[in-house]
Amino acid sequence: MDVHRAEKANPYTLPSKRGESLGIVRTVTVQKSAPERDAWYLEYVQVHDESEGRVYVCPVNRWFGQTDSIQHRFTCS
Repeated sequence: MDVHRAEKANPYTLPSKRGESLGIVRTVTVQKSAPERDAWYLEYVQVHDESEGRVYVCPVNRWFGQTDSIQHRFTCS
């Protein structure tokens, strides 16, 4: 699944089948897909499971450097 950088005002929405639950979201994995000119800071990832009415928040609080290509896993609550 490839998710692109988004601003708080314009979140990225993953396509899903209507009414299909995500199940329990325990972790998310974040990785930059390619070297970028700029570093960026990710405060958190928020996952909305509309079929279950649940919202998962995964705190990140991490800078991703220009050449950072390592996968990082974060726990959700």
